[in-house]
Amino acid sequence: MIDFHTHILPGIDDGSKDMNMTKKMIRMELEQGVDRIVFTPHFYADNDDLARFLSRRRESYEQLVESLSEDTDFEEIDISEFKLGAEVLYFPGIGSSRCLTDLCVEDTRVLLLEMPFRKWTRDVYGEVRDIVEKQHLTVVLVHIERFRHYQKDLSVWNEVLELPVISQVNTECFLSWKSRRFAYKFIKEGHDILLGTDAHNVSSRPVNMAEGRTALKKKFGEGILTEIDQLSDKLWRNDES
Repeated sequence: MIDFHTHILPGIDDGSKDMNMTKKMIRMELEQGVDRIVFTPHFYADNDDLARFLSRRRESYEQLVESLSEDTDFEEIDISEFKLGAEVLYFPGIGSSRCLTDLCVEDTRVLLLEMPFRKWTRDVYGEVRDIVEKQHLTVVLVHIERFRHYQKDLSVWNEVLELPVISQVNTECFLSWKSRRFAYKFIKEGHDILLGTDAHNVSSRPVNMAEGRTALKKKFGEGILTEIDQLSDKLWRNDES
């Protein structure tokens, strides 16, 4: 089971504030059956220098690996089941940006893209299309449930989703009747999804993979989880077949 969207790395963004919290979050992942984790700190092109971001991410990750290796409570951890990535906020010009491959999930061409929190325009569509068709990256639209209500006109929304993109849904979305109405309808419309906890801490935005999967299974049956896990595994392995 893979958590494709997390803010677990310590001290790098608005997620885990320190190593102690990071370890608690990883323990929560393990207890809920997650055995592979993608670390996806925020990347904001307007504020972040790419080289500095990559250096800070690497430093945070290496500190985590060292701390886990010295902690007997985490002897079962296999660090080969971790991958570095980023949650990349959309910016004008992203379709031709040369930095995107450095921000993909490690050893893949999978980019986690945070779309703009406003009505999507034809320019937005064109940028996403260029990432897919010109840069040949697999685009994952993170927490897709957060953007629908900005789209008073669904024309561009539909065009974006007709591209060969994959939508990631936060597991928290399935724990509220209001948000899961969208998610269930979205799935029924035939959209492929990934799951991510988007966990930032151990309290207000915790790891809740098990709860989200339980709600999905109750609604759609075990088959939906099998489909999600197969797609997640394919992306993790960078299988383009």
